[in-house]
Amino acid sequence: MAAGSTLVGLDAGLTSTKAVVIDGHGRVLGVAVRPAARNEGPGGWVERDLMEQWTSCCAVLREALGRAAVDADQVDGIGTTGHGDGLILIGDDGMPVRPGVLSLDSRSAAIVGGLERDGTAALIAAETSSPTNGRPITLLLWMLDNEAGSVRAARWVMFAKDWIKLRLTGRATTDFTDSSAGLLCHARPEYVESLLQRIGLGEIVGKLPEIVPSARLAGGVSAEAAQATGLRRGTPVASGSHDASASVVGAGAMAPGVVCLIAGTWSSDVRVAGHTGVSTRAASQGVHGRWFIDGASTLLFSSSPSGIELLNSLRAADAVPPTNEHDLLARVVGEDAAGGAAPLLTVIPSVCGLGPSHRGGSVVLGLEASHGPRQLGHALAEAMAFRHRLGCELLGLDDPVAEVRVTGGLSQSDRWSQLLADALGREVLRPRSREAAATGAAAMAGVAAGAWSSIDDASRAVGVADDTFSPRVSANNALDERYRRYLAALQRLASWC
Repeated sequence: MAAGSTLVGLDAGLTSTKAVVIDGHGRVLGVAVRPAARNEGPGGWVERDLMEQWTSCCAVLREALGRAAVDADQVDGIGTTGHGDGLILIGDDGMPVRPGVLSLDSRSAAIVGGLERDGTAALIAAETSSPTNGRPITLLLWMLDNEAGSVRAARWVMFAKDWIKLRLTGRATTDFTDSSAGLLCHARPEYVESLLQRIGLGEIVGKLPEIVPSARLAGGVSAEAAQATGLRRGTPVASGSHDASASVVGAGAMAPGVVCLIAGTWSSDVRVAGHTGVSTRAASQGVHGRWFIDGASTLLFSSSPSGIELLNSLRAADAVPPTNEHDLLARVVGEDAAGGAAPLLTVIPSVCGLGPSHRGGSVVLGLEASHGPRQLGHALAEAMAFRHRLGCELLGLDDPVAEVRVTGGLSQSDRWSQLLADALGREVLRPRSREAAATGAAAMAGVAAGAWSSIDDASRAVGVADDTFSPRVSANNALDERYRRYLAALQRLASWC
């Protein structure tokens, strides 16, 4: 390891854009975060202005470097990560053909339903990831039906971090983790070209970027990007990964038996499996997989769009909205993790993933006139903890869970992290870096630039845990009963939907 190394990680997330600067010991030197704007419209549209996103990336890079008091000449490499799925179409000139579509988008609901009814969804799932809302295959099918000109005008079909990487280097590349969102085979990390031909997407085969493994070099910072970001021209740029994979690296959660709970815009629970594929037992419970950063291991997922976004409903009901999620959770999560003596609400954050993926929405049970924003807020926080407990249990179906680590925006709240430990009934570790995905991207840059000899070494260096939350017995006993009620409600809703 090169102790004197300085590395940068950039995370183009759904909720925010972040940059971190770390040293060769994995210590964070500087952090910058900006909210990520998006546009929502009728029919479930959720889009992003991609040039605005690039401008935000440039701003957080300059800010993080300034806070770290690091000169451009000191930076040995930069890595990128970002939200997965969605659809970004880039033209020959390297500019967006249209706004980027985010994974939260549900415009393709009718497409998904049609694929499920005629059996095509099962054929797709047999070869690659299931065609759900917000995934490239279903969005491309929607585009061909509604905006065929956008697809024809595109030179590249990309993911969020690949678009930012293109701006940095001028070179179009992707990696195994992002491409696993329906474009790579289950059996081997290669594009599903024949499948795309069979389902009417043959014309995009030539628009898929070169696959470069996450911890290898994808190019160098261009002169134009150097001027925009403050980085040195030629600074090595690692290929990077999907944010869940980057979070695993940044949280030090690569070891066997470790589950990483990512409490972000989505509630995602993941673990690295030393084999390819998902067992039939786990798959029947909604567990799915992506290729991990090495293109040899599988990252097992149990996920739901039931994270930080749910707090927006509480903000709408709150007369004086707080400034961030941490402040909001501090106000609504009771000191007593069981919620106190008042009647408690039960919230089902989302039924996405329980039945057909195009069906979703939150459900509130037990609402009374006496309930206000604080009671709803506590119920939402508790429900998100329950969703992570369910994910943790599902990821332990085939192999026992030895350790749990938590990251993501919600984990920055001590009170919610304690609620999570109480709900799980087990110890929860929190890494010292609060921006695990960006830190993981920086670690990949470190491997690509030679600061660490392997991604395992890099993950151990950056993923040191500095907080431990132990479950309180009395709270766990009360939450166990409420968790059983939550599961019963889930089962009823899944059969009803």
